[in-house]
Amino acid sequence: MKKFINANIYKTEGLQQILIDDGKFKSIAPDVGEADSVIDLEGKLVLPPLRRSPPASGLHFLWIG
Repeated sequence: MKKFINANIYKTEGLQQILIDDGKFKSIAPDVGEADSVIDLEGKLVLPPLRRSPPASGLHFLWIG
């Protein structure tokens, strides 16, 4: 499990922690508990992932950086 700390989550007040297990979000809260590794995001903005869209929508050409 990985724990990301000091995450500035879009449209959320205060810094949060994110717990990820096997590539899936398990918890987002001010304190998510223990994890195998900890990564400090240093207050960087975290946005929700884009949903997979059909190629005809044109969104598959969108780059996130």
